[in-house]
Amino acid sequence: MISEEQLKKYERIYLLYLDETGHSTFGVYQDAKSRFLTIAGYLVRGDHYFKVVRPKFEIIKKKYFGDREYRFHFTELFLARGRTPLTESGRQNLWLDILELLSETDGQLVSITIDKERMASSYSRYLVDPYNLIMLWLLERTIYFLKKLERLERQSGENKPDLRCRVMIEARGSGYDPRTAKSYRKIYNEGSSFANVKLTSLEARKRLTSKELIIYSKKDNRLGLEIADLICFPMHWNTLFEYSSQELEAVSGNVSKTWMVDKFWRIMQGRIASDDQGRIRGYGMKIFPDKDELI
Repeated sequence: MISEEQLKKYERIYLLYLDETGHSTFGVYQDAKSRFLTIAGYLVRGDHYFKVVRPKFEIIKKKYFGDREYRFHFTELFLARGRTPLTESGRQNLWLDILELLSETDGQLVSITIDKERMASSYSRYLVDPYNLIMLWLLERTIYFLKKLERLERQSGENKPDLRCRVMIEARGSGYDPRTAKSYRKIYNEGSSFANVKLTSLEARKRLTSKELIIYSKKDNRLGLEIADLICFPMHWNTLFEYSSQELEAVSGNVSKTWMVDKFWRIMQGRIASDDQGRIRGYGMKIFPDKDELI
């Protein structure tokens, strides 16, 4: 249980849970998994997460799995890569319940997808590590969102402490974690910029609660990371279908959205971060390089 005093502090702290799908290495691009890398984030205000989101998810878990402890992972639940006691109709009903909960609570979704083949041909000097670009873009978008909220507060006459963000990701192994942590640390200590995306170290230190990326082991029971896992796969595939269909067809043939991915797109668009004009593309869901826009 979390105390009322802790909840009060979390009113000014947003939690950003990250997950990824795809491979980060450059080379042969035989299929979508080897060509595209996505990191997606679930951003939610801390007190809302603890008071509303987490209890509601526990109700869903109890509804479908009883008192059995069960961790949500998209591939195991919906792609039959793991054992689940649910029937096909049970999985569909579970997915609809999850989407309804996420659409009705105050979380924001954001993702960036790297097209490594296009990046290799257009931005060869950045091939050392795509995580630098990914982390910069995610943190810049998150901090922009916090500053936007503060502007709205000031317009209504409120004078409150700065909004800050805690960034968390699940451990993936020795080949990935140090690189992700290094990219985060570099931005925190030195700032970074790429094209028209810029984040100073002063702004990063002001907004981020920790100088180190928080990496939890797979054994840790963190519901926010489970949510990030649930959204990452459909964010990844909807980005490809909506914004990079020709490139997807080149490596995967004539494929179509699965029922799960399509339902996500139909229900969750209102929760994907958008700019002041309500545009998702390039803001809440980005593919890089995007043949139709600059970063």
